[in-house]
Amino acid sequence: MVNIRNSGRFSVGIESIDDAHGTLFDLIEKLSQIIKNSEVQDEGETLKSARYVINRLLDYTVSHFAEEEYLMELFKAPGRFAHKKSHRSLERSLIELYKRFNNYGLIVLPELVELLNAWWAHHILTMDKKDLEGISEHDLPDGQHVFSGKHELTKKDVG
Repeated sequence: MVNIRNSGRFSVGIESIDDAHGTLFDLIEKLSQIIKNSEVQDEGETLKSARYVINRLLDYTVSHFAEEEYLMELFKAPGRFAHKKSHRSLERSLIELYKRFNNYGLIVLPELVELLNAWWAHHILTMDKKDLEGISEHDLPDGQHVFSGKHELTKKDVG
């Protein structure tokens, strides 16, 4: 498990983006816990819990990508087109893994967790740090915020 909340190494310098990344890793950790508990928990309950967390992860990821892309477009980040392409690629992978989860169940979860941990860590350390560098929430036009209520998920939802 990648612990980004306690590592400045993963900070992109925008508090709300860093918080969103932390929430995404919290959701991934929740899936890891579901895997660990699956041996002692009822399979139906485990599937229900996993499906809930995966749905939240999918929704939150798409919403987070929209927020990042908004910032990159607003500030004309040079790498924004490749960055968006990377986002779409993860979305396609997540949809495919979700379909496999629906067909095969819990056996897909370890692959999903491994993909997400690796993808997010690499993406944050390479693309996000580069493409969001120099952007500050304080640079937004008056009255605009990076996260404008689109994210309804909080740490309590994943904890």
